[in-house]
Amino acid sequence: MPLSPGVTESSSPFAPVASTTSKELDALIARLVRQWGSIRAGNIASFAGYFCRCLGFCQIPRDPVALLPRLGVRVEPALLTRGVKAAWCRTGKEYGISYCRHLAGKVSLAIWHEFFEILAENPQHPLRLAPNDQERLASLFAVFVMMPEEEVRRQAAELGHPERTNKSRVLAARFGVSAAAMRFRLRQLGLEHPSDAAQRAVL
Repeated sequence: MPLSPGVTESSSPFAPVASTTSKELDALIARLVRQWGSIRAGNIASFAGYFCRCLGFCQIPRDPVALLPRLGVRVEPALLTRGVKAAWCRTGKEYGISYCRHLAGKVSLAIWHEFFEILAENPQHPLRLAPNDQERLASLFAVFVMMPEEEVRRQAAELGHPERTNKSRVLAARFGVSAAAMRFRLRQLGLEHPSDAAQRAVL
């Protein structure tokens, strides 16, 4: 569903065509990141929103398997090392992200995480990130792309007060994430249902 009534995916001056090569994607990423003096934990939510607006990714859910090929990124299932949900590579003129075929439908956050790593490796990225910092920012970027605060709050409000309605499963389906991921996001936003909080306390 759209972020708000009347808002749909639209073309933008940044929107590429599906035949984008890795070189063209690098140039696109450079145009996006050079607007930012730095990309860090304090502004990664704003950057994720800016990224989606510039590329016309206004629909929820933001399915990376459908959207990233529009940027020229090949996204496909694969047999990966145990414990690895997704991994990116650059081969010749193409970027690719492989995701664990056994987790299909549950790896959107992992795929967006990998795309941020592609973005972070761009020469125009304002800062060279230490590995741990890059991992943290990639995870935050994925969360804010898939579950933007304003939209989660809006749809949660439509479902009613958190003390009356456990909405994590409904919202998880709407946003294309696992129920566990949505419970975590609702907890971040102070919208956790008491039964989820009680279960966490027991565990």
